[in-house]
Amino acid sequence: MTPEPSDDSLLLDLRDGDAPKKRQALEALYRRYHAGLLSLASYLADRWGRYDLDAKEMASVVWVRLWERPPVFDPRRGALPALLSRMLRNAILDEVRRRRSREAAPLDPHEAVKDERFDLLEAVDLADFWEAALSRLPSEEREMLVLLIQGLTLRDIIDRLGWPVATTYRRYAGLLDTLQRMAE
Repeated sequence: MTPEPSDDSLLLDLRDGDAPKKRQALEALYRRYHAGLLSLASYLADRWGRYDLDAKEMASVVWVRLWERPPVFDPRRGALPALLSRMLRNAILDEVRRRRSREAAPLDPHEAVKDERFDLLEAVDLADFWEAALSRLPSEEREMLVLLIQGLTLRDIIDRLGWPVATTYRRYAGLLDTLQRMAE
């Protein structure tokens, strides 16, 4: 009976072998690790329950990614199950982020803040008012106000500052509330 090939030799075949060798290598890795990967996927999908993740689908993403872009594997840096676990975690996080972005509020400031406070930015045109506002605002709101005055949209501000969408809208609403109180 021939000994089972090592994980690193299977990954080498998967990365550098011809089509039949690649298929055989993936099949061997699948037989060896799929049950454990599926179990981990089920556990992680339960942890992220509100996103209704399909454990089989998430495990499949790992196998597809492994087929399409086999990683350079150095067994001295860790075992293959750890690499597969990390790939699964990344696939799940990618899916959660994708779903979160679909749930995010619209990027039109008039839709995000459901009242007329946005008009305040356009209506108030007094240098003293803006100077006072800049001195009183918390640093995040001050930074946002400066960017809004420069003409950036909320999408531009999100991209530039790297803030999450919900945080940006919360700070935007806080900024408008503060400006409204100051204008009264």
